[in-house]
Formats: sequence, structure tokens, C-alpha cells
Amino acid sequence: TLSPALLQPPLPPRRLSHHDMSLQPDPPAPARGQIVSRGGVTDFFPDRLHRMLSEVENAGQQNIVGYFAHGRAFCVFKPDKF
Repeated sequence: TLSPALLQPPLPPRRLSHHDMSLQPDPPAPARGQIVSRGGVTDFFPDRLHRMLSEVENAGQQNIVGYFAHGRAFCVFKPDKF
């Protein structure tokens, strides 16, 4: 005998709400000094992160921390050496 689940018509394909934003242009960056976040931080985290990843790449240490091949995210590959 067939299972009742096999006798049911297949479900229609699900529509996903995921949008790949990797090809969208970045919004314009505010001028330096225009925005002061809480605590008076002027060296924003994305700027510091990008500078650190660039320094790591220049030192040839991308095996420890670096960008994924697609370039949209980074990873600490060897946390014990980071």
C-alpha cells in the first residue's frame, strides 16, 4: 500500500524572499567628521576592518584571516593565530 503522503499532490514551489544585493551600488558614504557616533568614535569599524584585512593581505597572511573568494564576507580561518 502507498503512504498517504505519496497520494497527496506535490506542493507548489516556494517563492523565496531572498534578494542578492551583491551587485547593487553602495550608498554614498557620509563625509568624514559629518557623523559622530556615540562615544565620539571617528575611526568606524568597517574602515578599521578593511584596513586590517588589507594589511594582512599585504603581509601574505590571508590563510589566517581574509576575504572569502566571492569578496562579500571575511572569515578568521585560524582563530588560534588571530
